[in-house]
Amino acid sequence: MLVLLVFLLVEKQAFSQSIGGSTFVGNVVRHRDFLAFEQPDFTIGFDFEYVAKKDTSIAWQKFWRFPDITHHLHFHHLGNSSELGFAFAYYPTINFNLINRGKFKAVCQMGNGISYITKKFESDNPGNNAIGSHWNSIITLGFEFHYALQDNLNLSVGPQVFHYSNGSARAPNAGINTVSLIAGLKYELSESPLHIKGKKYQASDYKKWNLEANVGIGFRQINIPNGITFRVPQVSLFAHYNLYEFFRIVGGFSYQYNYADYYFQRTQFESREVAGREARDFLLKFSGDFIFGNVFARFQFGFNLPVEQKISRDPFSTMFSLNYARKVVSQSESKLFFGIGVRSHKFVAQYLSINTGVIL
Repeated sequence: MLVLLVFLLVEKQAFSQSIGGSTFVGNVVRHRDFLAFEQPDFTIGFDFEYVAKKDTSIAWQKFWRFPDITHHLHFHHLGNSSELGFAFAYYPTINFNLINRGKFKAVCQMGNGISYITKKFESDNPGNNAIGSHWNSIITLGFEFHYALQDNLNLSVGPQVFHYSNGSARAPNAGINTVSLIAGLKYELSESPLHIKGKKYQASDYKKWNLEANVGIGFRQINIPNGITFRVPQVSLFAHYNLYEFFRIVGGFSYQYNYADYYFQRTQFESREVAGREARDFLLKFSGDFIFGNVFARFQFGFNLPVEQKISRDPFSTMFSLNYARKVVSQSESKLFFGIGVRSHKFVAQYLSINTGVIL
């Protein structure tokens, strides 16, 4: 998922506020019993980061108290060279300040980008049944504690989680999860806007309610390496309630038809009617949208509605997506958006989805 790459171009933050480097040590979390690779003793890696200069005139940056938009070049030795290999990645993060007192600062860091893993599942590497493709997304979550050693030099340390996955677009895809302790140095090139007086956020007039209609297509490969990739078409209608100017609650209805489920039921000698019922899902969905200018991150929860009698039920699912929205015409508040997301059930990716729609 590459939507956050737009930060570098659209927000026009051409100058760095700080640069830094860090190293991390941890291990792979064996989160599924069937994973066959040899558990490594430890993993180790390096990050080089570039923090984009903040713009004190941008409303969403004021609202979120001037978070850091950071670009990372990432190298990760996954501790088992023969089966898991190495990971190379680029990912941007948004870093929220939780505490900022004197020389001490606590930060929550969330990011998503693209990664290349040198070893994947193949006939001559059957032990790596966690990853079925070289190209994957990388998702990261961490907490960093910063201490100012000098006026412009900060020491940082904290826990970090990395997740590598292709969203079940290629099988197998249990994903690789690592937990690490990261430590590094950051050199600030310009003053943080948090120390500039008179830059507090002031809300402007904004609509409280909006409507959204979107369509999408998912891609799912049943757990057979090099097998068929099935489509999952979707259509949704949502209402937005803008709780704040840059945070909204979204709710509504969605319909999807999962051709992978249809195929599976037919292989179990079920009739077309039964297979069709298993493939159809009518869902009630709720989400929170975190808005950063033209980009919004959506954390969504879905609940299957008992419209039809089914053999198996998947009552609850989640989806995380990154989306880019622009006004249709400058005089109108309507926006077109494009997004990429991953639907999951019980923390296991079900499919990768591409969506587009309009917000009225």
